[in-house]
Amino acid sequence: MTEPPQLDRIDELRRRLGLEDADPSLIALALRHTSHVREGGRPDTDSNERLEFLGDAVLDLVLADYLFTFDAELSEGELTRLKSTLAQEAALARVGRRLGLGEFLALGRGEEDSGGRQRASLIADAVEALIAAVYLSGGLPAARQFVLTHFAAEIDEALDAGPAADPKTALQELIQEQTRQLPTYRTVSNGGPAHEPSFRAECRFAGVVIGSGIGRSKREAEKAAARSALADPDAVHAAVVHAPNARP
Repeated sequence: MTEPPQLDRIDELRRRLGLEDADPSLIALALRHTSHVREGGRPDTDSNERLEFLGDAVLDLVLADYLFTFDAELSEGELTRLKSTLAQEAALARVGRRLGLGEFLALGRGEEDSGGRQRASLIADAVEALIAAVYLSGGLPAARQFVLTHFAAEIDEALDAGPAADPKTALQELIQEQTRQLPTYRTVSNGGPAHEPSFRAECRFAGVVIGSGIGRSKREAEKAAARSALADPDAVHAAVVHAPNARP
C-alpha cells in the first residue's frame, strides 16, 4: 500500500495548481483512492468517493453555465453534446495527466502494482474529487476558475470540433498524444440483405483490438469501432504503453 502524500507534497501540488487557499486536508482526501482505505483496514478513514460524487455535479454546473453563456446560438442538443464530451472520462483523464495527479494518488498495493497510477478511470475520478475539494474550500467561484483554467484546452477543442466531430480523428489525436503510431481498421464480417447491409469492423492498435462496431457501410462500422475505443480509454492506454515508439 502506498502512503498518502505528506503535507509537503500536498503543498507542492497546491502551489503547482494555484490552490494555495484550498484546504490541504481536502486536497489529500481527493487523492485517496478507496483501495488505500480498504487495504489499510481503516474503516474510519474516508476515500475520495464522496468528493467524486460532488465534483461531478459541480463540473456539470460549471460547464453548463459556461457553454450556455458562451454562445446563445447553441441548441439544447449541441449544449448537451459539448458538456458530455468535456465531462467524459477521456477528457478528465487528459486534464488529470496534464496536472500530474497520478504521482500524488494514495493507492492500495493491488492498484499500485496493476498500473493504477496511470489508469484513466482513477485519474478522472481524482479530477472530479479535486474539483469538489476546491468547491468546498472556496465556493463556486473558485471551482469555476479552476475548471475553466485547467479545462481550457479541452473546451477550445470541443468548440472547434463542431457538432459532427469524427470519432476516428478524435481517437487518432488521443493516441498521438503518446505515440507516433496510428490505429488501423479492418472489416471482419459483412452480411444482411442488399437493401440493409451490415458491416462489422475492428479498430486495432499495435495488433490489439481496442474497439469494434457495426454499421451499414464500412465507413460507418469503422466510426462505430472508433467510438467504442474512445469509450474505453483504459484499454487504449494499455495498448499504447506496450507499443514501440511511444513518447515518454
